[in-house]
Amino acid sequence: MFHHVAVFGVHISAGFKLCEFFINAGTEVDAIITDQKEMAEERLMLIGRNALLKIHEQIDFDEVNSKNDFIYYCCDEKSEHISERFNENSPSNIIILKVMDDEQEDISDEVIQAIINESEINEQYKIIHIQNGRIVDN
Repeated sequence: MFHHVAVFGVHISAGFKLCEFFINAGTEVDAIITDQKEMAEERLMLIGRNALLKIHEQIDFDEVNSKNDFIYYCCDEKSEHISERFNENSPSNIIILKVMDDEQEDISDEVIQAIINESEINEQYKIIHIQNGRIVDN
């Protein structure tokens, strides 16, 4: 399992669920609020105080790249622009989750586990599309 991950886009269901998953697994998480601050803060309050969770509204991209085993960037059509900062040349392993429909849609634990499995077995840079709560082919 990973020691430290960053999750961008915790206002999206997939981002929040990834935070929960990693904290429950004992992994340190940098949760970065990229959009819809109130919604993201409300979701993260469900986790409560936890020494493994650090919440950021702004973060140094170079620092994120250097200290994390994986960076998960969860985006929808409205917040996709930040993913341009990460690419195949980033030093960290980058997983971009593109949520193709309603960001409020619940993501199942099985989909989160499939995302983690994809992270562990694939290349340094990967884009995963999620539609209707499921992983779909590009």
